[in-house]
Amino acid sequence: MADYSNGFDELLKNDEGKTLTNTTGDMGGLTFCGISQVNFPHISLWEYLTQMQTQVGETCPEAMPMVKQFYKTNFWDKIGGDYINDQAYANKLFSDAVNFGVKPSIQLAEEAFNLKPTGVMGTTLMNLINA
Repeated sequence: MADYSNGFDELLKNDEGKTLTNTTGDMGGLTFCGISQVNFPHISLWEYLTQMQTQVGETCPEAMPMVKQFYKTNFWDKIGGDYINDQAYANKLFSDAVNFGVKPSIQLAEEAFNLKPTGVMGTTLMNLINA
């Protein structure tokens, strides 16, 4: 079975966003580790970063467990990452889910296996992935 920690490390390996950013022209607004406040305004990460008095351009290593849990709950678990046998495939599907959305990434996987695209990870798709 695929390991979430491996998938998470791969996801953030090339991410320059381990600092708090607020880039002009970036419609995501305040962003930390790829998590946009515009897209996820109600998560506790933002309150925590405020409590830690994290400023734009700064890192906040203490927030990384929250970031890791956020990605697991919102993306890894929804693609069924723990049940995929091939780590590389799980990492790719996870990355696609983060970058394009869970539903579109699963739909692409379904289409690759000639299944009707539903955007929901189901038993048939999981069995085909693990075959």
